Amino acid sequence: HRAWPRETFEKEVQAYLDTVAANAPLTLAAIKRSLVELSKPEAEQDADAVDALVARCFGSADYKEGQKAFLEKRLPDFKGE
Repeated sequence: HRAWPRETFEKEVQAYLDTVAANAPLTLAAIKRSLVELSKPEAEQDADAVDALVARCFGSADYKEGQKAFLEKRLPDFKGE
């Protein structure tokens, strides 16, 4: 959880959202789907679909780009692949 003073709230929220949005597109899709599934009753959740999306992330070119960028101390250039 985070809390910010009213005076800087909008700026802080935007900075946080920019950080989240900088993630790889496949990762963002997996996060969104995970949140959708977690909002459902447990009996209706599709954990297999979430697992498949996460596995796709780890096998993606973006995952490799993220690792490479980290080692090279630069921002990644994600393509959604």
